[in-house]
Amino acid sequence: MFLMSFVQSFFQNYLRHMERNAAYRVHEQISKMDSDHLIRAGISLELLAKGPAAYPWRAERIEQRATVTKMPQDKEAAIRQAITELKSFSDNELADLGISRSGIAHAARYGRPSEDEGHRAAA
Repeated sequence: MFLMSFVQSFFQNYLRHMERNAAYRVHEQISKMDSDHLIRAGISLELLAKGPAAYPWRAERIEQRATVTKMPQDKEAAIRQAITELKSFSDNELADLGISRSGIAHAARYGRPSEDEGHRAAA
């Protein structure tokens, strides 16, 4: 039991370290980009100026959406909630997730296809 909690704690610390390291690298690169492009991408210049600690540097509208909501107990209710939330995303945000607007219901119910499955379907 102790070994499992130690491994789990070690793994969580390792993930935090990797995320922090990635935030520094991304901040370094994204800070070099044109401010108009960053604004169109939904990046808050104010948060970006605060450095890697303010990651993910997203505009307020997107940050509010990221708040954790209580998952419904009923599976169908959870699927309906996911569909509603995904429908509120912009086309660009859905594209970033690899979901088309017409594929929202399928993605909420079955998950989005992996890249390999998408390539097989296109072939």
